[in-house]
Amino acid sequence: MRQKITNILLLSLSIATLSSCGADNSHAVPYTTQAYTATYDRTPSKLEKKTTFKMSSDGKGHKVFIDDSRFQPITNYRRIDDHTVGREYWLDAKEKLATWTLLKNGNNFTFDEGWLKAHSWVGKLNSLGEKTIDGHTCRGYNFDLRTKRNDTIDYWFDTKTEVLVLAQGKTKGSVTWQVKLTSYSKDPLGPDMFTIPAKYDLFEDPIGADKEDANNPFEGDHSGPPL
Repeated sequence: MRQKITNILLLSLSIATLSSCGADNSHAVPYTTQAYTATYDRTPSKLEKKTTFKMSSDGKGHKVFIDDSRFQPITNYRRIDDHTVGREYWLDAKEKLATWTLLKNGNNFTFDEGWLKAHSWVGKLNSLGEKTIDGHTCRGYNFDLRTKRNDTIDYWFDTKTEVLVLAQGKTKGSVTWQVKLTSYSKDPLGPDMFTIPAKYDLFEDPIGADKEDANNPFEGDHSGPPL
């Protein structure tokens, strides 16, 4: 019965934000108010295949991830991060199913400068100043994860658009993985891409909240040899 009520709400508010699902905002996290669509190359480690994906922000606290080549030839998956309620949703178009877990912080990888700055208490966040990367004037941060291996992440965000331009994971100072911007548009994807279709079943992932890093595109140990 509870699920039916949820679906009815989603149907009537199909173009509203994901907070309409009835989720409270007690786990809300900061977010950029910039709307855009960006594509990225992802290099998990020297021993793993480079992959690509697209990410879009609606400027209202929602980010959607699509066209992730990790899942090819399966293309049923879409991920939505809802910062307004602090949830991450995985949508399976084939099964018409959406599972969710809380957006975690910890060793998280984030595409949002606002969230990174607000949650730096998990590790140690240091400013790297500004520099130009591929024509983008960027603001940089070094995030010390406080691990025994001296793992850190360098983030570089465009100072005007707040788009992530480059992120590099490092172990003992050597780059072991990176995410790099390949294209950018100021236009977000359509509103329906940021919502869960009314016909989808919605379930909490009981394991997701305890995963090593539910929001990290590099789940697992990718420390490997330097790139």
